[in-house]
Amino acid sequence: MAALRDHPALEGDLGRLTVVQIDAHADLRSQLDDEPYSHACAAARSLDLGVGRLIQVGVRAHSLEEQQRIVDDDRITTWFARDVMAPGRGASVWDAFIEVLEGLEGPVHLSFDIDGLDGTLVPATGTPVPGGLTYWHAIQVIEAVFSASEATVISADVNEIVRQEGSPLTQFTAAMMATKILGAHALARREGRWAGHNPSRKGPRAPQPRHTFSDP
Repeated sequence: MAALRDHPALEGDLGRLTVVQIDAHADLRSQLDDEPYSHACAAARSLDLGVGRLIQVGVRAHSLEEQQRIVDDDRITTWFARDVMAPGRGASVWDAFIEVLEGLEGPVHLSFDIDGLDGTLVPATGTPVPGGLTYWHAIQVIEAVFSASEATVISADVNEIVRQEGSPLTQFTAAMMATKILGAHALARREGRWAGHNPSRKGPRAPQPRHTFSDP
């Protein structure tokens, strides 16, 4: 995040940035085992640096400390896995979440911790957790973020993959997610929906037709 501050779209102000975080964990701890820069503290440190908005989805393993920060910090919106994946009502909650993504404005960073997916898809991650997003849920998140007409995804990461002996499932799933992100970026550029500068200088972008890879 400190390096991203110098991106032309931010002009030194991380308060303009929205972080969309796919993750099984909130990563909002002040420290873990006396380490404030642990992977369990990444979102907390980003907010401490001044990130303007944090949208989390898939969270299903978090501490009381993290729950309190979610309640206290109005920059954080957390869509818990138990809500978006619940049988029956989960579909309507998920649709509401996707609407939020499609309405994003300004610069966006997409952070994809692979353990945000269900543990059956990515067993080779640092802390796999059952009850996560399906492959197609993750694809929809990526498409929604990149299709937001008033937002620009200026950076992204896919993280927490470890080597899996005997099966390439985790690595292959992560590679497919990264490929989807790169493809969505390329599509946004081709359709004129990407600007590597501060888009507010030129006003809102004109609406563009939006497609997915399933379109002819």
